[in-house]
Amino acid sequence: CGEGFVNIDPMAFDDPSSGQRLLYWGSGFGPIKVQELAPDRISFLPGSRPIDLVAVIPADQPANYQRLVEGAWVVLRDGWYYLFYSGDNCCGPNAHYAAMVARSRSPIGPFETIAEATGAPNSVILERRGIWVAPGHNSVIEDARGAHWMLYHAVDSRRPRSTPTADVNTRRIMLIDRIVWQGGWPRVEGGGPSAGPRPRPVTR
Repeated sequence: CGEGFVNIDPMAFDDPSSGQRLLYWGSGFGPIKVQELAPDRISFLPGSRPIDLVAVIPADQPANYQRLVEGAWVVLRDGWYYLFYSGDNCCGPNAHYAAMVARSRSPIGPFETIAEATGAPNSVILERRGIWVAPGHNSVIEDARGAHWMLYHAVDSRRPRSTPTADVNTRRIMLIDRIVWQGGWPRVEGGGPSAGPRPRPVTR
């Protein structure tokens, strides 16, 4: 709904601190947003309004993955709300995609990206590595030992099409890698998709 693909990728989050039911979504070429849900969870709370959280950065440079942002996912850890998101182009011949992160003391922001906090050229915590092209659009889970894992999709550069006539970089595969925490920020171990056997999440 809406113009183009602005209203996409919803993620519902129940804030354990405030009890608020929140919906994150977006964004096409607009910002990722959040708004409080009504108790029925299928409408917004009367009187609430959408709040912009992470904006696009239109500059055309190789390090910039925020020309489009999407795929919000929120995790609460040690009093910080971590907003994971992805950009800029997941698929096709111009695939250029990565997962990024921002954090806030409040689930409705304001959020500070890791680039804003550290002066890094971007907020990427997972990007292309080895055979895996355009990794991103993640979810985050916590295993039975409290370790965090990122589930995301990427394209195998050795087989980037589902059929010979399909566009390149459209056969996306789900992957999983461990998140490590450094200085209050999450990063995917190794900075990109892993290769070879790895320990798996611990289940009950």
